[in-house]
Amino acid sequence: MEPSKGDERMPTMPRWMVTSEKPWSADVESAYVDAAVRFLAEVGNPPLAAADVEKGSYRDGESVAQAEVPKLVRACLQGDAECRAVSGDGLVYVSFGYNFVMFLGAAS
Repeated sequence: MEPSKGDERMPTMPRWMVTSEKPWSADVESAYVDAAVRFLAEVGNPPLAAADVEKGSYRDGESVAQAEVPKLVRACLQGDAECRAVSGDGLVYVSFGYNFVMFLGAAS
């Protein structure tokens, strides 16, 4: 993974873009979930909340428990939800783009 430019809505920070060149499968989806869970563990598993909710069962500001992260990632990748998971201080996030792109960011 290589750092990409910061999101204008977020403070300037390193972030990583996760993509796959393999055909989409349950294994690829599980790799995305694993990447998000490992990333969050690496940055200390901060409390997260749903943000910028446009679709799905989450509400803006709703707490996302660590055990709920895999469900949120899968829902966003499958198109059943459109939102980001952001720490209370806004310094850690998991976000999604088009074509199965996932962004992972944390302030250094």
